[in-house]
Amino acid sequence: MLIDPPLAPLLAVDLESLLPFLFVIYWIGSQLFAAFRRGRQAQGPVPRPPRIERIPRPQPDAGDPRGDIAREQGDIARQIEEFLRQAGGEPPRPAGGGMPQ
Repeated sequence: MLIDPPLAPLLAVDLESLLPFLFVIYWIGSQLFAAFRRGRQAQGPVPRPPRIERIPRPQPDAGDPRGDIAREQGDIARQIEEFLRQAGGEPPRPAGGGMPQ
């Protein structure tokens, strides 16, 4: 097969030497594509997104925190007394918590 001398260097090019040129061609194409997209969108001012107003959530009633704490402290104190009584060998109190008559 006979190849003309001006075409011989083009056929001897390998992939490593073509990659920079292919990259430049790809980059120029992407820049042109982006310019066309921007030109198509520049028809008017950009609308602002709608403002989202937060609606306050209703908070559940917390009750009286001092009463809750006092009730919990009373329960803890009663449990401690019951534990100490049982640890000392005394019989447990009835569930009503009152004194036996």
